[in-house]
Amino acid sequence: MLKSMTGFGRAEKTIGSKTFLIDIKSLNGKQFDLSLRLPAVLKSFEFDIRKIVSEGLNRGSIDCNISLKDTGEAKPVTINTDLVKAYYSSLSNLSKELKIDTANILSVLMKLPEVITPSSEILNEADWEEFQELVKAAILDLNDHRLSEGKILEEELLGRINNIVKASIGNLFFGSVEKGKNERGSYQTFGGKGRQR
Repeated sequence: MLKSMTGFGRAEKTIGSKTFLIDIKSLNGKQFDLSLRLPAVLKSFEFDIRKIVSEGLNRGSIDCNISLKDTGEAKPVTINTDLVKAYYSSLSNLSKELKIDTANILSVLMKLPEVITPSSEILNEADWEEFQELVKAAILDLNDHRLSEGKILEEELLGRINNIVKASIGNLFFGSVEKGKNERGSYQTFGGKGRQR
């Protein structure tokens, strides 16, 4: 069965506190060329993900987008509470000395360096194993799409081949009849018997 080079696959799953959505599409291409976009939580697994995709698809121009949906439980940033307390102590003492109102001190604290930092969360081993299966599910979905498109292409090609064969047989038969007429002046059949005019 033919397999088309173009296709689309999708898989989505909640793993731990994160919901991942994988969209993967392929276009014609002699070599394997992968464009991969992924969230920060997966950056350390980039080469492993590339390997899984290349083993599952072999060739073509592949576009893979992995996104992280917010479930409300994920922590995109971390607040360094010890540093906030240290800043607060210093600012509070300074405010008392200068007789400045401390009502809006929290908004000031949140803007100070290193108070808020991007989360350094990464997947644990169990979540990574589950995520690999999700990537394979997206690849399987894409390959199913390629197979169904390949089936349509195969039917179309077979139809065209059938038409060519029919036309060739017709030309062969009628071409033989015309040749027989020209050379012998009689109606020639494939059996060699014909009626003289």
